[in-house]
Amino acid sequence: MKSSTLYACIIAMLFVSSVTFSEIIPDPEGTGTSSGAYATASKGNPEYYQYQERWWCETTTEAGTFTWKTTAYAYAGCSCLEDGGWVLAVADASGACASPFGVVFADARYTLDYTNAGADNPDPDTDGGTDEFDAYECVSGMCDSFAYTAIEEGSDSYASALATSIGDVDMY
Repeated sequence: MKSSTLYACIIAMLFVSSVTFSEIIPDPEGTGTSSGAYATASKGNPEYYQYQERWWCETTTEAGTFTWKTTAYAYAGCSCLEDGGWVLAVADASGACASPFGVVFADARYTLDYTNAGADNPDPDTDGGTDEFDAYECVSGMCDSFAYTAIEEGSDSYASALATSIGDVDMY
């Protein structure tokens, strides 16, 4: 009787331990992996700015082997039309991601103060692999975008600025 009880306990322990799997938990307070800001200034609206910041992380619940990928991307673009007064457009975006095995980063900035259009659009920075994670280690991404425009009050000038960024993380 004792041996059958012992075998039953051993089998139950093996069953319980074999169904315990590592989980990947997204941060419940995270706000996503992309940000964007857009600003325009024109007659009647001589100044405007916008800022957005976002972050995200994925965390293991226990140690194990996980595949992960991080990508950081940033874009900044401006357009101005100088007509009877000065103009200014500023766009700034950055994305960054980190894992225990590396950091990726992308930064874009563009500024105009005369009639023209242009952009800064660097290649995204990517990293990834399959590695051993400790319990409660994470892969995280952070991005922010800022856009600012201004024109001389009363002029017919126009300015626009657009900034977007991505800090994309994935672990499975």
